[in-house]
Amino acid sequence: MGRGIAPTVASRDAAGVRYLGVYRLCDHVSVASYGHNNHPSEQVETKVAQVLQANAAATHPRLSVTDRDVGTIHYETDQYAMYIAVATNAYPVRTVFKCIGELRSRFLDAMGDALHKAEPGGLTRATRPLMTELCTRYADAASIDKTLGVLRDVDEVQGIVGDSIRHMLATHENLEVLEDRADTLREQASTFHKVSRATRVVAQHKDRRLTSISCIVFLVCIAAVVTPLLIMHSDAVEAWFRSMWPPEECGSGGEDCGSGSGEGGSGGGENATTMNGTSSAEEDSGGGAWWTDLWPPWDR
Repeated sequence: MGRGIAPTVASRDAAGVRYLGVYRLCDHVSVASYGHNNHPSEQVETKVAQVLQANAAATHPRLSVTDRDVGTIHYETDQYAMYIAVATNAYPVRTVFKCIGELRSRFLDAMGDALHKAEPGGLTRATRPLMTELCTRYADAASIDKTLGVLRDVDEVQGIVGDSIRHMLATHENLEVLEDRADTLREQASTFHKVSRATRVVAQHKDRRLTSISCIVFLVCIAAVVTPLLIMHSDAVEAWFRSMWPPEECGSGGEDCGSGSGEGGSGGGENATTMNGTSSAEEDSGGGAWWTDLWPPWDR
């Protein structure tokens, strides 16, 4: 029976008084016997017969004999009879002799005169209620002996406290394991954060380099496509640029380009004629580059 667990009725009866009997000393006859919960009485009676034949009652009026198969045989004698109780080896001796004393006093009050005249087993039926009551009541020694009851309660409390302490220790160990795992997870998280940040930086550098290379390749491809087109259509490009910046023409009555009277007038006309002649000559010869016409005439 474990600590801190209340015994059941079956376990309590099995651990209590198993057998009660009354033997007449003059002829060693069993006048009354009872095996509690159908406990086999033949084996017990054989052991008791050996005790009687050894005449142990004359030497020891009160004795306990331990047997491996039967249990512990306790007996107490008076002038005419031997009163026997068989219990487990762990059953308290003081309690079992208290049971024997109650059996003795109540048996003598009820069957004292019939003891000397009874045949073997003749008083078994008459004493069965008495012996059944005693075996049932003395099944739990702690319920009879207050000291044993207190000790049992203390033992149960110790068992409960011990279980609580073991549970607390197990919980503490589990908490320590959880703390260690938490520390390990924190370290792993910190390492992962550092590695992920370094990986992100490397990836950003790679993306930037890839973007730069892609832009350079794109520009080179555009240049490779556009340059031949510009060379092939240089005349059209030149005409387009000239259309974007056309040369200025002098008006008929303008102040700047008009023919003035006097000395400057004739000179201006000559200069204009010379410039127009030169321009016509350059256009006819075709020796001027197309990019020279990108600027307005006043910048030349």
